[in-house]
Amino acid sequence: MQRRTVALAAIAAVIAATPAVAQDRGTIELGAFGRYTSFSSSGLTLADRAGFGARAGYFLSPLLALELDGSRTATHDPAVSTPTISYYPWHLRAVINLPFKERMSGLLGVGPMLNNYRTTGANETDYGVGGLAGARIRLAHAVALRLDATADWSLHRSGGGGNYWNLGLQAGLSVLLGMKAGESGTADADGDGVMNARDRCPGTPPGIAVDANGCTRRADTDNDGVIDINDLCPNTPAGAKVDANGCAANETKQPGT
Repeated sequence: MQRRTVALAAIAAVIAATPAVAQDRGTIELGAFGRYTSFSSSGLTLADRAGFGARAGYFLSPLLALELDGSRTATHDPAVSTPTISYYPWHLRAVINLPFKERMSGLLGVGPMLNNYRTTGANETDYGVGGLAGARIRLAHAVALRLDATADWSLHRSGGGGNYWNLGLQAGLSVLLGMKAGESGTADADGDGVMNARDRCPGTPPGIAVDANGCTRRADTDNDGVIDINDLCPNTPAGAKVDANGCAANETKQPGT
């Protein structure tokens, strides 16, 4: 137990010491994974099996990537005497990267997919829509662990038609090419609640209220949408419609303004 604790502490120290990197536009993700597929109980009678696959992704921004993956699983129909059936699912997804920590992002993806089933003398393809929920955990400068759960809804084009679901679990490693050294775009260096990629005022002092751009939020005492330094009527009643000067139709500008 003590050796295991020391080993885990060493791994954590290596990860913590790795310099921060940014997933900017143009970053490419290449990876391989193992996949376990649970086949639908309605429409298909195939044994649940494990397989393997690969993915390639391109970051359109720090928060959005376009991703293609494919895999192969060897299975069979346990109800009848049939040869091995090779199952090939292919997915094209838009994947949103949701930053939780500097080195961890949640993933949500959706897009078109196809299921291809091959056996001796037969080749069948069904089309549908696939969804993904998962996490990317960076282990080193440009190496990450990917854990994903998938759900594919397909139209069964033969065997009586209808539709069915295939569910999957995927785990593997990815290499992120084109990562830039420095603060990650999905991190929040100044701790103001606005991630680096959107922060127009980096380095905001701790505890300062900021707007959606990460810049110091200026006071608006009467909450009319016009900040105090520009408000010529600073005591407008709640709910009143005001002009660009912060004054309602029946209000008089403050003396000296």
